[in-house]
Amino acid sequence: MAEKVIFDLGDVILRLPTEEDVDDLLLVKNEQEAAMLLGRTHAMYTREDIQSWIAFHRGRTDERLYVVEDKESGHVVGHAGLYQINTISRRAEYGILLGNKRFRGRGLGQKITRFFIRHAFEDLGLHKVKSTVITDNQASYHMCLKSGFVQEGLMRDETYKNDQFYDVYLLSVLSTDYRPE
Repeated sequence: MAEKVIFDLGDVILRLPTEEDVDDLLLVKNEQEAAMLLGRTHAMYTREDIQSWIAFHRGRTDERLYVVEDKESGHVVGHAGLYQINTISRRAEYGILLGNKRFRGRGLGQKITRFFIRHAFEDLGLHKVKSTVITDNQASYHMCLKSGFVQEGLMRDETYKNDQFYDVYLLSVLSTDYRPE
């Protein structure tokens, strides 16, 4: 049985990942288009990889990682979270994956991103949330901008995949930029 709802965002809920999510996460994390846009450079995930991923992230105290569960179907369609939370420097890194194509392009990523920005500043007392986006992923780049991030820079040849280097955008949002909705 999946754990209780942590956050209800209307059509999806955010909750901690469980062993029951392995099959859904295999599909989500191995969806080729999403994986390539994230800059993944390794082979497909195995069942054991996903089980290790769940155990690793559930044990972390320096992150808030949640799976995105579709309320209608009960299936996990992605995950999102704040990583490398540093309470001294009051910063974290944000990442999101919607590996089910049906859930992309509907504004859901922006809704989840805005939730995490609010959570970072209002609940966790952070000052800065950063994110990196491979330049091929224009949809995520524009979603971040619409969600309040600003581009801080461009990291040239930051990632290597498919026998070539790719540039990566560095984006951030500060608590002083944040405007609650």
